[in-house]
Amino acid sequence: MLLRTYYFYEKFSTVHNHRCIDNSITGSNKCVGYCQYNEHPGFLTEELLQQHDCLGKGCYHFIPKPRKEKPTKTIDLSSNIYEHAKKAFSSIEGIMIIGVKNTEYNKYDISYITITNEYNLEDYIAIATKLFDVDINFIRLNYSFEKCVNLICNN
Repeated sequence: MLLRTYYFYEKFSTVHNHRCIDNSITGSNKCVGYCQYNEHPGFLTEELLQQHDCLGKGCYHFIPKPRKEKPTKTIDLSSNIYEHAKKAFSSIEGIMIIGVKNTEYNKYDISYITITNEYNLEDYIAIATKLFDVDINFIRLNYSFEKCVNLICNN
């Protein structure tokens, strides 16, 4: 027996209207499944599904309409983390935040340049991790001393 999906039958009907098992025509958003039974093939609404008791009978001719999962919204905190880090390090001389990049889910890399490497960033990591509820990693960009001085002093 050839197994077919709900979408196989849906592609043969018109764009928005489907013929139901009782020969009525209904919109695709009201259909909850398709019946492939030879004597009355067609789409089923919730009402027709209850009348025929397809689920109660365990009918193997019934193909349920797959539910579309709503996409989960992932919030990119890059700009918020960037502004916070920029503000936190603005009073410290010799260091400059260049950018923030979302590398994985809830993981952010903060790129920075420094003239010296004498800064302890662990305190800021602890504060930002608690504030934004994400994992933060600092990446020191290896620019030349002259380029770092030029960037930091001109901004």
